[in-house]
Amino acid sequence: MSTTLTRLIQLGCLALLISCSRQDSDVVASGHLGATSGGSPGLRFGLSSPFFQEGDRMTIALLAEYPGRPMQAATLLLIRLTDGKSFATDGGCGDDSDVTYWHQKFVSIDGENVPVRYEMSHSPIAETITIGGQTYPLDDERVFLIDLTARPPMVTRLAEDLPALLPGTALGRDDLKKAVDTLRARHEAVEDLLGAR
Repeated sequence: MSTTLTRLIQLGCLALLISCSRQDSDVVASGHLGATSGGSPGLRFGLSSPFFQEGDRMTIALLAEYPGRPMQAATLLLIRLTDGKSFATDGGCGDDSDVTYWHQKFVSIDGENVPVRYEMSHSPIAETITIGGQTYPLDDERVFLIDLTARPPMVTRLAEDLPALLPGTALGRDDLKKAVDTLRARHEAVEDLLGAR
């Protein structure tokens, strides 16, 4: 084989590797990671989880409703993935007899599963979120920054008025991006997590 042909093959392989690498880091996806609702009028419990992902940055809003509160933003997760592929698909929403929940697995920089689980107890009504085995009550700090590239994964909590930040119930990619941009302007920790746009 000629040196020129060998060099062309090497350059072609290099271009393919760069293209594949670029595709991984340029993943753009949006949609829902599950929804559930149950109960009767006035006693309804429900969850919805719109998300968007751009490369190794992911945003998930968890919307919840329960008796006395209409469907609204309950928590917001801003996640730095280890790469554009480290988002595990094992997750979803469900309803047990006295708990409505959402769960999703992510992968740390060391390849370990980092489960995230939101729970809404029915009686008494209480909300919690568990990230990597650590449970947090959902008080004023409902925005969670999760850095899966840190050893161990790092969680930072922020206080925000989520119904004002994410109004409505039919949230899409643009709504989530707008909320992230607002948080970037308000909190240096968000910019540190997400980096340059």
